[in-house]
Amino acid sequence: MAHSEFARWRDAAHEACLTLLTSGTVTALGRRFVEGMLETLAAWRAERVPAEASALAHRAATRHRLQWAARHDT
Repeated sequence: MAHSEFARWRDAAHEACLTLLTSGTVTALGRRFVEGMLETLAAWRAERVPAEASALAHRAATRHRLQWAARHDT
């Protein structure tokens, strides 16, 4: 369980950082912060996670997105 939670949230944080950087709304200081986060996340993303845990994380993230989209009519 811990491996799948780690994989799920490190990947979600990575995606959020990329979204922020491409949004055009982040200040210079915010950009520095997000870039620092991406450095940390790069190291975390290099850590191996068992395949089963990775698959579980992906399914949980997909389910979460689908539920969010359904609630927000997107």
